[in-house]
Amino acid sequence: MLWPRPAPLEGVKSRARAVFELRDAVVRVGEEDCCCGQLDVTLQSRAVAVGDAGRALTSLLLGHAEPKSGLARRHEQLKVCRLGPDMEPGALDDALRGQPHVVVLEEGPSDDPWRGTFAALVAGQAVRHFEGAVVVIISEEMDQLPRGLCSCRCTVHKGQLRWDHISTSAHVVSDLCEAAAADASYEPLLKDVSRLSKEFFADFGDEDPAAVRKEAAARCWTVLALAASDPSGGRQLLGFATYSLEPTLGGIYLARVAVPEHLRNRGYASQLVRALVAEARTAGHAHAWIRAGLRLHPERGAARRLRRGGVWRGAGTGDGPQVDAAEAGVRIQQRRRDSEAQAAT
Repeated sequence: MLWPRPAPLEGVKSRARAVFELRDAVVRVGEEDCCCGQLDVTLQSRAVAVGDAGRALTSLLLGHAEPKSGLARRHEQLKVCRLGPDMEPGALDDALRGQPHVVVLEEGPSDDPWRGTFAALVAGQAVRHFEGAVVVIISEEMDQLPRGLCSCRCTVHKGQLRWDHISTSAHVVSDLCEAAAADASYEPLLKDVSRLSKEFFADFGDEDPAAVRKEAAARCWTVLALAASDPSGGRQLLGFATYSLEPTLGGIYLARVAVPEHLRNRGYASQLVRALVAEARTAGHAHAWIRAGLRLHPERGAARRLRRGGVWRGAGTGDGPQVDAAEAGVRIQQRRRDSEAQAAT
C-alpha cells in the first residue's frame, strides 16, 4: 500500500523547493556543538542520517530543538512524522494518515522487534513512491539499506554537521584489471587508479594503466574499484582498494584503500571495505588483514573495529589460524618477495 500524498503547503509549487533549511548554523549534536554551512530538505529528499547526526536532525525537523546560532527556516505548515521503535500497534497507519511532508524512519535498537518493520519499510515500494521527503536514521554505517534509496547523507565529521550528496549509481568493480582486459571502456578507470596511486603511494610507479597491471601482478593483488556513471556515459572513480588472498593467514590482506580528496567523508571507503569483506566471505575466509586484523561482523558483514597491533577473530566461516599482527606482516612480506622473485625469473 502506498503512503498518502503530503498535504498541500502554501507557497510550495515545486517538490524541489526547500521546506526546511539551515544556513551557517551551530547545532548541538550529542555532546558537541557542530557547524553546518548549508542543509536543505525538500519534498524530493531521500537522506540517511547516521548516529548522533540523525538524532539531532530529527529534533530540528520536529521543532523540538533550534540551532544555537545561524539561520533555521522551517515552513510553518510542515508536518513531520517519526516512525520508530516506540510506536504503539496501529500507530504507523494513523501517523501516515495525517499526510506528513517528511517521514523520519528510525532504525531502533538491534534487539527490538521494530527492526523487522523498519527493514520491510526501507525495502518496500511505498518509501520510494512517497511524494514527500524521507529521512532514514541509522546507528552506524551499514550496507543494510537498499541500493539507490538515499541520495543524501547526514553525518558529523570534525565538528561539522555535513549534508553530502551520495552517488546513487555507485557500483563495485570486483576485479578492475580483469574487467579492463575484457572491456576497453574500463581502461579510463585504470588510468584514474594509477593517478590516485601515484599521488598517495610513493612506491607506486608510472601514471599508466599498464603500471597498475604490473604492480597488481607483482604483488598478487586484485584491484577492487568503486565507480559511478557520469553524465557523459562514462565512469567516475570514487575510490579503489587492493587486496590479496593469503592462505597461510586464512584470509584476505587489504593492502591499500584510496579515495580522491574531494570525494572523502561520503562513505566511499566504507563501501570499499564492505565489498572486500563480502569478497572474503564469498571465498570462505574468516579474516581480513590490514596490518592488524579486521574483524568481520557475523550479522552485518561490515568491518566493525580496527586496532593497531591486535588480532581479531573472524566470524561465520570458521575459526581460522590464530596469527598475531607481527607474524602476519612477516608472512605477507615473504609472499610478496616470493612473487617478485618468481616474476623476475
